[in-house]
Amino acid sequence: MHRCLLSLPLLVAGPPALAQDFPLTIDSAFGAVTIPAPPERVATVDYAGADNVLALGFQPLTLRKWFAPYPNELWPWAQALSEADPLLLEGDLDFEAIAATDPDVILAFRSGITAQDFARLNAIAPTVAIPPGATDYSLDWIEQAERAALALGRSDQAAAQIDAIEADLAATVAANPEWLGRTFVMLTWWDGTVGLYTPGDSSVKFIENLGLTVHPAAVALSRPDTYYVEIS
Repeated sequence: MHRCLLSLPLLVAGPPALAQDFPLTIDSAFGAVTIPAPPERVATVDYAGADNVLALGFQPLTLRKWFAPYPNELWPWAQALSEADPLLLEGDLDFEAIAATDPDVILAFRSGITAQDFARLNAIAPTVAIPPGATDYSLDWIEQAERAALALGRSDQAAAQIDAIEADLAATVAANPEWLGRTFVMLTWWDGTVGLYTPGDSSVKFIENLGLTVHPAAVALSRPDTYYVEIS
């Protein structure tokens, strides 16, 4: 399970954009999948995966239980966009329960699923996992938004929303010049252990977007292709 301290930015909901051509084939680290038609019923097994689904105008059928101490595990910025109670997934994936929601597509690129999990999910509905060469939780917020939008046929809509968020980030950096060049470390306390998020983690990458730099000591403790390491 990915235990991140920072939820990624929520794209702002807007009118549906022109969909991509379907059938649509998307490659992944576990193999290519084909989505036969524009999806209407969307399940996500990603941590914080509901945000992009809601922002692109879809009601998620499932939602991975994570950190949010709010109804349906949705943070305040997402509450207003949700119109139904999704199935909450906690711990090991309940494949029968996911199948019972009858999804057209399953998003699973910030989920930590295995090849076996992927095969079982893909037997339920076309499952969009991490792209070839990526690792768990390495996709930054833009890559996550773009991959969700591609699978859902809303790439144009997402591109406009990403541009708006990037403008907000640039304005935030400009308003806080004292952040530039400062270093940071992202840690968590979870189940009796201290965890360090590595430069490969998506939330660390988001903080870097604000002008800060990962502290050299954190870089030295990190391992290649990992997002998180336990430390003493």
